[in-house]
Amino acid sequence: MLAQIQRSCGERAMRLRRVLAREVHLDIRQPAQVKRIRLLGWLAFIGFPTFYVVWKFVFPQPYESLTLRLVAMVMCLPLIVSRDLRDKKWLPMHFWMTLTYALSFFFVYMYLMNHGNLVWSQSLVIAVIILFNFSGWLGGATSLVLGTATAWLVYNYVTPPPATLLAVNWPMELPIIGFTICTIAVLKIDQRILIQEKLDGMAIALGTVAHELRTPIRSIGSTALGMGRYLPGLIRFYEENETPENSLNLPRAHFGLLKDALPRIQMEVDRMNHGIDVLLVNARVKAQQGPSEHFPLSQAIEEALARYPFEPGQRDLVHADLTADFPIHADQKLMVMVLFNLLKNALHALARAGHGEIRLRMELGTRRNRLIFRDTGTGVPERELSSIFKRFHTYPRNEGTGIGLAFCRETLEAWDGRIHCSSVEHEYTEFVLEFPPATPRRREGAGAAG
Repeated sequence: MLAQIQRSCGERAMRLRRVLAREVHLDIRQPAQVKRIRLLGWLAFIGFPTFYVVWKFVFPQPYESLTLRLVAMVMCLPLIVSRDLRDKKWLPMHFWMTLTYALSFFFVYMYLMNHGNLVWSQSLVIAVIILFNFSGWLGGATSLVLGTATAWLVYNYVTPPPATLLAVNWPMELPIIGFTICTIAVLKIDQRILIQEKLDGMAIALGTVAHELRTPIRSIGSTALGMGRYLPGLIRFYEENETPENSLNLPRAHFGLLKDALPRIQMEVDRMNHGIDVLLVNARVKAQQGPSEHFPLSQAIEEALARYPFEPGQRDLVHADLTADFPIHADQKLMVMVLFNLLKNALHALARAGHGEIRLRMELGTRRNRLIFRDTGTGVPERELSSIFKRFHTYPRNEGTGIGLAFCRETLEAWDGRIHCSSVEHEYTEFVLEFPPATPRRREGAGAAG
């Protein structure tokens, strides 16, 4: 019982770290992101004492606090002195708390204590810009609300009545801060547009490359197919008319190699065509279309296992338990592509580990049915889990295109489904695909829409 409670608490803590890492934009496997975090730490560590001197002695303001600034400096210190931020499990929570204190609480509190004067009005706007550049909308909004509420409580506690809050011109300040947040929203939309343009460019490039590759691949496949019709007869004729001279040119021991060569060529042709198909679908399909078919999930699993171009011995590593089968409302071709992506990643993990197996298991639920896809390969480090579904994020680094798992997530979400991942490095990786029940009502609605 105690072990179950500990495991449950551990899983909840892991999910919280992932949410925080996503909300504070901590893709810390990227060197540029780590450098960005350190630069922010240095900026705060140097800026807080510098502006204390400026606002205390050079251009004196009504209120200053060296204590509050020292607390912010201490909170920023781990971002500077930590050697490898990637291995710090405390980093997402600490970074969010640092943003909340150093940007939300501190600047709002100083704004209130200085009666909303011009210096701190402008400083607060700058703090909001920095906050939302280093956080997502949920994380930034939560930080701003929490910091503002705390600053308001502390301000009312330390300010004797009657409070001087009436000196702050809120009707004039709030539109400025709101406009600042809206401007940041537009900039973030521009970033998403750039990512989509990158995807569109990749789709065009892949389409061109696929077109150029399809012809020679098709030619190789047709040649192998043609040779397969005549090679057995030629080998049989060679065996029936064997002479010492023929044996020197083509020993009998090589006949088996010739017989196996054509199936190997055809297998490689199928693998190349499969790879091109997966790349094209992953790059082109944004998965905005709704589900179009009603079929049992086991049907898609069996098709994926039958069509996937396994290397020798790989198929024996995959075990599928299809007893708890359930229907889904989706697109079977895209569902097979989702499974292809998961199979490819899992087989690569097994190859890197040098051991392991893959297990697929279906579970029936009261609200959602689930497909559990688990491999016991290398696993995924915890610091990577918050980013594996992002476009162009790859693990291990520089392997693959970084679009496969993003395609899986977008496809499942278009069907009102979900996919999430849990992993322990060097032990396992588990993807859970959740599907809404495909009730008769859903089927009738789909038929009426068609």
